[in-house]
Amino acid sequence: MSTITIAGTTLQPTRLVKLDPANDLPARDLAKGNGADDLFIKVGGDTYVATGRGLPLSGVKKGTAVKVGERYGVVTAVDAQLNSAGEGARIGLWTAAGTFVVSFPLILFISLLGSPALLPLGAVIATSLVLTALGGLLGGAAGALFGAKRPVDTDTFEQLGKSV
Repeated sequence: MSTITIAGTTLQPTRLVKLDPANDLPARDLAKGNGADDLFIKVGGDTYVATGRGLPLSGVKKGTAVKVGERYGVVTAVDAQLNSAGEGARIGLWTAAGTFVVSFPLILFISLLGSPALLPLGAVIATSLVLTALGGLLGGAAGALFGAKRPVDTDTFEQLGKSV
């Protein structure tokens, strides 16, 4: 299989398929339900799809430059799905961290005002901060479990092209 490199990162797809001409759109439809991460790449006149579990596709979008083997091309579509434990856990941690970053300055501001009338408001915000962060962490744990157990079909595109 050819090496795929995007912005200095080497991808390790389970399968790389060179699609037969005119099968790009049917392949994109199949990608929506296969549970895998799919990256569609145009190299010259050829279209490839790299598919696998847990591919590092954050920041990759349509138009991103890509190297397939020794040839250069461009990403034409990305279908990233939650299908690994790490991805699920990161979602929960980002939710918890985002809640803290947004809410903490508000709580600090209320406490600095020093008005006893505002203390219940600060307590409510602090409680909601803790509960949202906890929810994010629990959601991350559930996402990690779901992602690790989700079935992934990396043979989806075999009928539309040839593995390379």
